[in-house]
Amino acid sequence: MAGPWPKPSPKLEECPGEIINEITKYLGREDIASLRRTNRHICGKASYRFATYFESKTIDLTPDCLFEFIYLTRVSPLARRLKHLTIQGHVYGNREYRRRMVDKKKYKPFQDFYLFPYLAKALENLRKYSSEEFELTSLSLRVVPVMTIKGTPHVPKEFRSYRSIWDVANRTFSMAMKALWKAQIPVRDHLDIFSNIKGCSLRYDSFIEFAREFATWQVPVFRSLKRLSMSLSLEPDFDMTVYLDDHDRQGRLGAREFIQRSCVRQVIQVIMHGLHFMPELEDVDFHWYNIPERPNEVPSVVPYERVPPYHSGPPLTCTSLKTCTLRGVFISEPDLLQFLRVVRPSTLSLEYICLTAGIWNEIIQYLASPESGITSYRLDDVRKLDKLVHFLIPGETKFSWMRRQLGPSTLKREGDEAKQFVRCGNSVGLAMLNCDKRRRWEFEKRRDFGGFLARYYNFMLWGGLPTPGDTRKIIGGKKGKKGKK
Repeated sequence: MAGPWPKPSPKLEECPGEIINEITKYLGREDIASLRRTNRHICGKASYRFATYFESKTIDLTPDCLFEFIYLTRVSPLARRLKHLTIQGHVYGNREYRRRMVDKKKYKPFQDFYLFPYLAKALENLRKYSSEEFELTSLSLRVVPVMTIKGTPHVPKEFRSYRSIWDVANRTFSMAMKALWKAQIPVRDHLDIFSNIKGCSLRYDSFIEFAREFATWQVPVFRSLKRLSMSLSLEPDFDMTVYLDDHDRQGRLGAREFIQRSCVRQVIQVIMHGLHFMPELEDVDFHWYNIPERPNEVPSVVPYERVPPYHSGPPLTCTSLKTCTLRGVFISEPDLLQFLRVVRPSTLSLEYICLTAGIWNEIIQYLASPESGITSYRLDDVRKLDKLVHFLIPGETKFSWMRRQLGPSTLKREGDEAKQFVRCGNSVGLAMLNCDKRRRWEFEKRRDFGGFLARYYNFMLWGGLPTPGDTRKIIGGKKGKKGKK
């Protein structure tokens, strides 16, 4: 029978891939996965947006997570699109941590020698089954608290031990570096060593030992690295009183500064020599965490005596970084000037730096000189010993002082202003007014750069999960007392 035939209805699979890609922008990961299961044509067109969910991956150092990671890297092509990898070590509470350290046979699946082969195997699968040479864009190391154990909630107040958190950070760093070396996977852009979490750092001696091993590696794992961010510190059991006999004329503060300055000097030398092995490095961010001393604890091994001075690599030559950031470090004027002359950054940021010897006017004079090559710099809350430095320029201070007002403690210069010399002075003989603004400022500095005693340290509080009353107790707020029954 003659007559017009109805037009066929359009099909989604006949749409161009660009339209399918625009549609998937408004869908979640599970919805895109359901759309891909419709048929083979739509699966191919919707895979571009779906594959972006596999470019970033967070791996927990637990047996179950590593087994799943090995399986995915072996059978799934999407898993081999990984570019940004985050490796997380699990921190247990004080009681659970001691239990696992004593009964190591029972918790064998959670030991380093058991977990390391699986992490290395997963990374080897990425290199083995990839169609082209595999490389990571960024690698980040983290430490996270375990909130439940076999379904039982963990008490947040138990996360107060420096020792357990620093031990997990050290093991996480060691396993990650060894697995990279064994799998021969290079990191192209960014290496982040606990720099974006508060209340956790890597022991400086572990970083120096890694630098010595890295100098002998034949595989250029970090040859093309562009950004290096790290947070280092002394080990938690370090006892400052060991050196009070040799430096008692300076007092406890002098001995403490001397030891931390010596440790920072070794790390600075590692960075300067490491520029020869990382020629494309453009950005360095070095954070130092100040762990308070524990006079009642005597360590079995003193890290300052155990780690010899770092003298490895060719002679130092001047290079050029784009950005250099130093935060919370203890350093002398000669060491800081030598470091700046070697790395020659275009942009410099110094935050909460303690100058143990020398004066800040010499540092600022070098920054303003043409030979420095610095186009912009920022000095924020820098100190001479334990005194805050103020700059003789118009501006407001962060808090009030007794008897007279000082200039601002933050100096920022860009362009032509960076070549203008600015004098500074410290707050010797002056005291800050006891106000809430000052207490909150001290709380933030100790949270970011260390200094809390063990009874005030709380890793959960720094991670954004505060426990009731801890913040008020630390910054000086009122807290009710429990009455006796």
